[in-house]
Amino acid sequence: MPFTAEQLHKSASIYFYLLRHKMVDRNQDFLAPYFSEQEIHEATNIIAKQSGTMILETPTKLHLVVEPEGSVYASSFTQLKDKHSRIKNRDELDLLHILLMVLLSEMDGDLLIRNEQEISGVTIHKWIELVDQTMARWEQELQKQPEIEAEWGIAIVQIKDMWFAKQPYEDGVGKPVASTKTKYSYCTLAANLLVEERLLRIIEDDDQTILLPTDELYDRLDLLYHDHDRFKQLKSIIDAGRNQDASN
Repeated sequence: MPFTAEQLHKSASIYFYLLRHKMVDRNQDFLAPYFSEQEIHEATNIIAKQSGTMILETPTKLHLVVEPEGSVYASSFTQLKDKHSRIKNRDELDLLHILLMVLLSEMDGDLLIRNEQEISGVTIHKWIELVDQTMARWEQELQKQPEIEAEWGIAIVQIKDMWFAKQPYEDGVGKPVASTKTKYSYCTLAANLLVEERLLRIIEDDDQTILLPTDELYDRLDLLYHDHDRFKQLKSIIDAGRNQDASN
């Protein structure tokens, strides 16, 4: 349908507002035309699609997220490296992705699991333990089936060696070591990627660092990540191994 100049102007203003804030409360007066005028709603989503982004609508929020491929706003490795100077190369970025997948697999699940996670969360100690178990399990499976590395599309040997080469996350008196060479520090770096998107909260409780999922994280899981084939594949691989460990 044709749009008037005023409708396009309002739609562009709303889109760039979303682009700047990434996630906003939907009850803001500025967004009222998006919900009350069909033409503005449609034009805003067209602008988003043409830019390689998409708008997710939940009962309380609007999320602007990047399409998996082809977005003019997608973060390249160079951009991410400039923003996070501790990410030195693509191998480290791959490791961060696996760390996040292990964490999301732990937090995702049915309503009971989600309620438990929102109350108690996951400690970084527990997260490191889960990653250790996942990497050890993949190493065993790779010895039996060398072809799984290609089938899964995961550089298992490279990622595993990088992870297990890291120093313990605690010093001799049980305190976290603030070093880029520790497992603790890499988990913290990965967690902060979600904190920046307001998908995770970090709570310091005595000698523990606790990660709590936000409602917005579950919005993303339900409305976006669960529809991505790669996310579903990696989560299935991680969950299958965990279930196998539990049955042994």
